[in-house]
Amino acid sequence: MSYATEYTFTITKSIRLYTNYAQEGSKIIIYRANGGRVPNSSLDSIFVEVANSHYICPNTLYDGGNFVREGYVLYGYNTEPDGSGRYYGLGWNIVMPETGIETLYAQWLKETEPEKFKYTISGGKVQITGYTGDDDVVVIPEYIGGNPVTSIASKAFSNCSFSTLVFSKNLKTVTPGAVVNCPNFTTLYMSDSIMSINDNFYQNCPNFSKLYMNATQAPRYISSRNGPYQIKFERLMTAPGKKLIVTGGSNVAYGVISEQLMAGLDNEYSVVNYGCNQSTPASFYIEVISHFINEGDILIHVPENINYQWGYNAVNETLWQIFEGAYDAFSYVDIRNYINIFTSFASFNAARQSKEINTYENYTSETVNMYGDYIKEKVGQTYTPSANRYDLAASLITNAYNKNLNRSLDMVAAAGGKCYLSFACINYVAENEISRTSSHQAQYMNAAKNNIHAVVISNVADYLMDTRYFFNTDFHLNTEGAKIRTDMLIRDIKAQLAKEK
Repeated sequence: MSYATEYTFTITKSIRLYTNYAQEGSKIIIYRANGGRVPNSSLDSIFVEVANSHYICPNTLYDGGNFVREGYVLYGYNTEPDGSGRYYGLGWNIVMPETGIETLYAQWLKETEPEKFKYTISGGKVQITGYTGDDDVVVIPEYIGGNPVTSIASKAFSNCSFSTLVFSKNLKTVTPGAVVNCPNFTTLYMSDSIMSINDNFYQNCPNFSKLYMNATQAPRYISSRNGPYQIKFERLMTAPGKKLIVTGGSNVAYGVISEQLMAGLDNEYSVVNYGCNQSTPASFYIEVISHFINEGDILIHVPENINYQWGYNAVNETLWQIFEGAYDAFSYVDIRNYINIFTSFASFNAARQSKEINTYENYTSETVNMYGDYIKEKVGQTYTPSANRYDLAASLITNAYNKNLNRSLDMVAAAGGKCYLSFACINYVAENEISRTSSHQAQYMNAAKNNIHAVVISNVADYLMDTRYFFNTDFHLNTEGAKIRTDMLIRDIKAQLAKEK
């Protein structure tokens, strides 16, 4: 009847009320069909209890057929029935209110009339071959004549005037050149039902910038090493007060102890450990982060010496694995700033089909804590250092890559944040001989100072550490090493803040 502590209603006949109990600390999400219905049921609502206490932002229901509405496509949920509240896509992370209870309303778009399409039917499947309408929003029907719409042919959408295109969940194949010469096209709602697509599906569409990615299937990578990184995204959205966000590859994930860092800065900041994978584009993470920056927040980028961390902008399968449980991240970036988004998605989606179906709540013990720190015990393993393997290559700190990194850093600064740059911890033995010289290190740091739109707060020599502080790679600090590194970072941040007073 109500979740208010007091609720009055008039009884007109005898009625029996049943009490439903939720586990203490659980989060309750109520989904309203909002014009649709629950199939094979008289209900118009679904109630979901999430009992995982470590789970800050539960995922919305993916589109597994929970709601249906003939002639309409489900494209997300909203906190208000009319769509005026906060939008969440399918499988996105819900920022829960303090009550622990949220009501979400299904959001529907009416399918574009079949007579506005040209199409063929073969083997009971429909392929869209052309479009003759002039709608601003084009919604691919799930069915035409009772047959599922599964593919879009080359030049099906040519010289069209629409601004928004919606791929329905039966769509499996989008042919290269499917959308051509559509200058008003800005926004795509796409489901992860698509198995074949690449970056050439759209051509000469200069304003296509926004991707809303929806889930139609359960996650597969949530129990993998990359899966739990969505908790970092949750922390970004929910951390209270001023934030201090540390980005970089796994050297940050393993090598920063957030509680120690917060205490060392007198608990003035809520730390977000956004260390992910060195072979994914740092500019992507930082562009996402810029949307959650407030005046006085600090972002510290700690790049490994690899092109992805200095601005290379190719999206790959690993990035999709990391954000499989947080598709919302893609809605915060301008996809024109990146390459290989759709090609890498197709590879990612094909690879995961052979993996075991999982749930969003099924984190493994090899996971991250609420701050984003990797909390697996980092001791007891031995490995052979990669002697003389790595070079502090100033050649990576060039405009070809840095323009992408600087663009995202500038977005942080425009939102009122401070941008600092520190250096990744690397096994000293793993660096080649020239990288151990002070002159080479100075050249490396000067390249960063002169090319990156961030204040260099650290000395790279400090972060070339002894082998005994690493536990399974030349970048992954053990617990003792992480404590030492965090203290150095505290020292560097304090020194910089003192300069700014």
